[in-house]
Amino acid sequence: MNLLETFNTIIAPKESDTFQFSAIPIPGFDNHRIAKDKTENPTLLISVSNEQRKILTANLKLQNVSVLFDIKCNIQQNGNLIERNFTAICFVGSDHSLKKYFLKLCSALIEDLGNTPTQEGVRKEITRFVELFRLATEPQTKTIQGLWAELFMIAESKEPANLVRCWHSIPEEKFDFNNGEERIEVKSSGSGLRIHTFSLDQLHSITDTRTIIASVFVKQASSGKSILDLQNEISDRLAAQIELIEKLQMQVAMTLGKSISDAMKMKFDFQLAKDSLRFYNAEDIPKISFNNVPSLVTDVRFKSDLTDINIIKPGEILSNGRLFISI
Repeated sequence: MNLLETFNTIIAPKESDTFQFSAIPIPGFDNHRIAKDKTENPTLLISVSNEQRKILTANLKLQNVSVLFDIKCNIQQNGNLIERNFTAICFVGSDHSLKKYFLKLCSALIEDLGNTPTQEGVRKEITRFVELFRLATEPQTKTIQGLWAELFMIAESKEPANLVRCWHSIPEEKFDFNNGEERIEVKSSGSGLRIHTFSLDQLHSITDTRTIIASVFVKQASSGKSILDLQNEISDRLAAQIELIEKLQMQVAMTLGKSISDAMKMKFDFQLAKDSLRFYNAEDIPKISFNNVPSLVTDVRFKSDLTDINIIKPGEILSNGRLFISI
């Protein structure tokens, strides 16, 4: 579903019009409406059947979105005036990129809810919607290239569900994928050289743990794949594992923050990444010894060249858990 295309067909009300917005049924989900107000901002109108509207829910108001639960709307349809109750999710603001992201989230929301949602289902999905949209106003926590490389790793894995389960819940964690005893750190390079930045802890494994470094070349290409393309591919492979799909969506939104709209436009060479992907044991990579670090020095970072380091093939990686065996 592409609500942006549908929204663009709506003629906005004139200042002289008495009605608040123009709305049309959403194709395939005609109980719901997509609307355009006089400022040409979108509003999603979600229908809940009368027998399911039982619980009073407080309205929400954020910087760029507001939610009004169970409001009465007068609708002019086929020459007749009808009254219906909707939950309205309204975009507020003038940021065009943010508006497009709002409509993208609305498309996913309607597909998740279906044509006849329950009130509890609407409340739950709107809570997640609002959090995803809020994250789109936060600062970016990682480069677009770095996130693309992590999503590429998941998309190319044999068992993407296992990688998503082990994916870091906050961008500041030391390893991209960690199940406790097995860890994978993904490093990307846009220069064509396998020179990557490491923290001291990433290359010094603690007892009973093993760390694999994945190195990949990432280059922008108009015919490549975007973060959204990879996210959709992974979601399809996760099938009905809703919690993992939600984690995937939340992680992407949290990582990209304000840059999410721009990030969705950028594409990277998928074949180059696939051809260049290499794996290394962390213990084989040149590193600084803990013994050479003064006691009051912390957060040590350095660059290491992996060009002449021994490469390991996925089939050669000894695995004690479900992480390494999934790549």
